[in-house]
Amino acid sequence: MIPSDARKKLGIKPGDFLLVVSAPSKDGIAMIKVEIVKGMIEKMSMGLGNLSGQGRRKATRRSRE
Repeated sequence: MIPSDARKKLGIKPGDFLLVVSAPSKDGIAMIKVEIVKGMIEKMSMGLGNLSGQGRRKATRRSRE
């Protein structure tokens, strides 16, 4: 269980889903609200979408000389 003081401070409410990640050394964990992870993934996807097409540019006259 997560102590009530920590839940209040972090804004964790009943029914919230948390992603729990453990360190490979198993000496600690991190908990992140799933809604935050989804938002991060959406932002990364938009950023990657903006990058698509870069690196496929045709050579210009200047770069051929």
